[in-house]
This record gives sequence, C-alpha cells and structure tokens, in this order.
Amino acid sequence: MTTCLDPTFKYQRSEVTDLRKKFKKIRQQMKAELSSKPIPSAPRGWSSTDLSQAELEESYRLMGLDYETMGNPYEEKSHEQQ
Repeated sequence: MTTCLDPTFKYQRSEVTDLRKKFKKIRQQMKAELSSKPIPSAPRGWSSTDLSQAELEESYRLMGLDYETMGNPYEEKSHEQQ
C-alpha cells in the first residue's frame, strides 16, 4: 500500500475510493439527464438561413452588438461594396 507523502492530506485511502465512486455515480446521473433532454437547435453550420430573424437579432443582443447598425453579415453584399 502506498502512502501519501503530503502530510496535510487528511483522507484515508478508503475515503478517497468512496468519494471517487460517489462522483462517478453523480457524473453518470448527469449524463443520463442530459441525454434524455432534447438538444437545442443551435450550431448546425451557422448561417443566417439556420436562424430565424428573431434568433439572429437575439444573438446580436446577447453579444452586445446592435443588429440595426451591424446588419446581417450573411446577407448578399451588393457589387459596389465588394
């Protein structure tokens, strides 16, 4: 049996094993919960056709940008601007 060299480490080997088992169980429960929920429809290639107008404006708002002044980066640019 190996002993921990750090004298401040206050757990016995059996306690550490128990904690690992607990955390493993918790992780499995969280994974099960996540897999049971539907995945929200978000990054699927990220073009403006994937997002509705409201979603696009909301994403700008969340990033702290103003949709009106920034415009849609995916819109076709006119030939003068290219």
